Amino acid sequence: MDDTAGMTHSDPTVSAPCPACAEGRLAPCDQIVDLGEVVRRWGEVVGTMPPEELVTRYRSQGPCKLHECECCGLGMFLPVVPGDEDFYRFVSAVDYYLDDRWDFQESLRVVGRRRPRSVLDIGCGTGGFLGHIKARFPDIDTFGQDLNKNISTALEADGHRFVGRDLSTLADSSVDFVSALQVLEHAIDPEACLLQLARVGKPLSAVVVSVPDSDSLVGNFPDALTELPPHHVTRWNEGALRALMERCGLEVISVTRQPLEKYLWDSYIDAALAARPWFMGFLAPFVEAAGDPAEMAKLIRKQWQARGIDCLWGVDSHTVLVEARVAPGDQGANTAGQEKWRKE
Repeated sequence: MDDTAGMTHSDPTVSAPCPACAEGRLAPCDQIVDLGEVVRRWGEVVGTMPPEELVTRYRSQGPCKLHECECCGLGMFLPVVPGDEDFYRFVSAVDYYLDDRWDFQESLRVVGRRRPRSVLDIGCGTGGFLGHIKARFPDIDTFGQDLNKNISTALEADGHRFVGRDLSTLADSSVDFVSALQVLEHAIDPEACLLQLARVGKPLSAVVVSVPDSDSLVGNFPDALTELPPHHVTRWNEGALRALMERCGLEVISVTRQPLEKYLWDSYIDAALAARPWFMGFLAPFVEAAGDPAEMAKLIRKQWQARGIDCLWGVDSHTVLVEARVAPGDQGANTAGQEKWRKE
């Protein structure tokens, strides 16, 4: 990890060791990102132009070049430039996260099956997932960690305990269930994050991690603002996530992928057609009825809603979720990640 960490602030055209599998190297790809331009694009979405100082500051830290591991397929933008408090304060006007996300519901199923006494959510934000847990399992003690210290009052008012920006207040092997939902893609050091999950989790406790899956339909949108730094600094797939989790002392139990849900139909149907020829055959009657391909998504959505269809199973859309457990006997070794987490 030390070699990779050094690369994050050096020449982005030179290959670096892969921080996920640690077997391959991150080879440079064609995609280059002007961070200042990305911040300006966020301004178009927010509806107001960003402060020029914010644009200049991010432009000076780039450009960032996408690198990809030759073994596991992890993507990482080098140099690594994550979003800071000023950036997220500016983009917070855009509500691109849903209160009832697919990975929340999948994780709740694991909670219901495992029935833990305590749950820790890494990168909890305003406590959306923790709120679902409390509503369904009020006796579970819920803890939240987030880099935004200003959310503590709201979390505690909802019955959760805010542990702070890092996990230094939690003892080794102290939590029954740990989740990190849509977190790793933001992290400077994903290994340090997972080491901390393994450290605080009790032996054989459940760990649930979700990330955008670059092998699914979302991978067809590499220039989307939500897939670029400073928002997302890495791109994941099942192989890369499995490799890192196993290196951090987490035994993978199951892998689940998000189907094509109806709120994604308008955005992803064209990509689904291009990625899966059999899907075009399935939709042929709708295409013919629409006449104009531009009207196809609208007609498809109308027809499926009339039939009560909420999603298409077997068409992987956005997220991959991995359920694992903390391997017994690894907690002592995982304390090395504490200082890395604190630095993030």
